[in-house]
Amino acid sequence: MKLALKISIWFLLVGGAIALLAFTNKANNDTLCKEVIVSINHDEENYFVEEKDILQMAYQRGDSLKGQTLASIDVFALETIFNTHPSIQKTDVYKSIDGKLYINVKQRRPIARIINYVNESYYIDNFGKLMPMSENYTARVPVFCGRIPNSYGANYNRELANEFDNEDSLNMNFRILNSIYRVASYIDSSEFWRAQIEQVLVVDNDFVLIPKVGDNKIIFGDAKDTRAKFEKLMIFYQEGLSKTGWNKYSIINLKYENQVVCTKANVPLMASTIKTPVPVAAVSTEAIKIEEMKTNEKVIEQTNAKATDKNKVEKPKNKERTETKKSSKKKESKKKKDKKSAKKKKKKVS
Repeated sequence: MKLALKISIWFLLVGGAIALLAFTNKANNDTLCKEVIVSINHDEENYFVEEKDILQMAYQRGDSLKGQTLASIDVFALETIFNTHPSIQKTDVYKSIDGKLYINVKQRRPIARIINYVNESYYIDNFGKLMPMSENYTARVPVFCGRIPNSYGANYNRELANEFDNEDSLNMNFRILNSIYRVASYIDSSEFWRAQIEQVLVVDNDFVLIPKVGDNKIIFGDAKDTRAKFEKLMIFYQEGLSKTGWNKYSIINLKYENQVVCTKANVPLMASTIKTPVPVAAVSTEAIKIEEMKTNEKVIEQTNAKATDKNKVEKPKNKERTETKKSSKKKESKKKKDKKSAKKKKKKVS
């Protein structure tokens, strides 16, 4: 008897739960969408996507959203549509029982802007994927320009973060984007370097950094040992430029291991400072090397010239000394002769 009662109660509870779920489901199916709430992350200060863009994408699909029953709104289809936007990383769409539709959008975050040698611009995001430029917003990220052959159309589906292991197998043109992503990722990881490096020139597969503070060029070399080079530059900033001043050197070369080679700012350089985001092909590392050699030659010539001038000044002095010695000797010999002649005269008189 007790067992039968327990079974009956159990069936009643299960049946009640099923009935309640069915009623709730029917209520949800009949509930109309009263409000669409779009939330877009702007914590990274990126504004590639606006609420009107999201709603327009839904309307183009034929969804008016407001006024539709919640049951007729396919949240998975909406997420798929929104995620096709080149500036969106991920979208979450869900419904509430009070008739609201929530659309949460996470934008992609660029870490570098590329301007290739045909003046085409695009971004690389923090996951190593390419992003097109946006009409809504321009991100404040370091600009990489110069001899970059890679176009957006031929590389938009690449994932640079997954190519590091196979980087050596890529041809030189493909490898440039990997090197850019490596350097840009390190700059992005540091608040100081994000604020300091505003432009990077790509010259013969080497990088030349253009800082915001300091009127100089930083010859970085290739992307190998990126961390070690930036750490070396930071030590030079702290121990060197903090004492000598930010504008003492026009070139800071980081290519050499365990040392920083500098050229003083008062020496004219063949490569002029470029701080605007335009394609650059005029800056050459060979030209800079030649200029450094010329600088050393000038220093040697100036040193030799100073030494020659010093010798010229010293020679007349030596000549004067010898002339003075000779005249003094003559005077002494004349005195001796005069004394002898005076003695002879005395003898004759006596």
